[in-house]
Amino acid sequence: MSFQTCVSMPTSRSRKKKKQTKKPKLLPTQEKLVEIIKSNDMALNPIKMKYFEANFGDAEETTFEQRLDALKKIGKNASESFPEKYRKIKEWIGSHDQPKLISFAFYYFMTSTAGYDEEAVKGSIEFQPYYQELLQAFALTLPRNYDARPFSQEVGQFKKDFMDIGELYRLKHFDFPDSVLEADDLPFHMLRTEMIMHTTAVRNWSYDHQMKKVTLDLAAGISKEFIIHHGFDPVAFLQ
Repeated sequence: MSFQTCVSMPTSRSRKKKKQTKKPKLLPTQEKLVEIIKSNDMALNPIKMKYFEANFGDAEETTFEQRLDALKKIGKNASESFPEKYRKIKEWIGSHDQPKLISFAFYYFMTSTAGYDEEAVKGSIEFQPYYQELLQAFALTLPRNYDARPFSQEVGQFKKDFMDIGELYRLKHFDFPDSVLEADDLPFHMLRTEMIMHTTAVRNWSYDHQMKKVTLDLAAGISKEFIIHHGFDPVAFLQ
């Protein structure tokens, strides 16, 4: 009868352990990817608007003048609230490091998971891209503040103020001038309003003082022809 004895050899502490090779992760299949996207409430299909029908037969009929007056009140309230809100935002941004605010807003308010469409899922974009452009405009026009003040407790109010000022700016255009009296007068004012809203954000190439110099140099180049055609000096007008 024979016996076999298994003796384990002592392991040297200096011996290097073999590195375990990790198997490369395979990319998910198309079906698995669809399942992942659905589980995370990501939009797969294009936005499809729903149609609704409403019956206003039982509602009290209003005249054009009454509807116009209601819109004017909304516009007037927004026009009165806008300057104070704008002033507070400007002062708050001026009291912090502006590039830090821009970076913070972009990272926390505008980035999202790849493939996620906020507008398709929620129906709207909470922090609009032009809010970021407004932040950049403040940073270019205000003196740089290097004070590293913490603002984590004020982030919610900061975000809300930007959303409020965007809504006030939109509503204040309902403050129609006194020249709008009839329905036929409204298209002219709406065209003017559209032109104002689409040209409010002028994306300059550089800082304010540099853009002024560039503009004056361009005006000086056409000054003679401009005076002959229009009767005044564009350089003097811009200065």
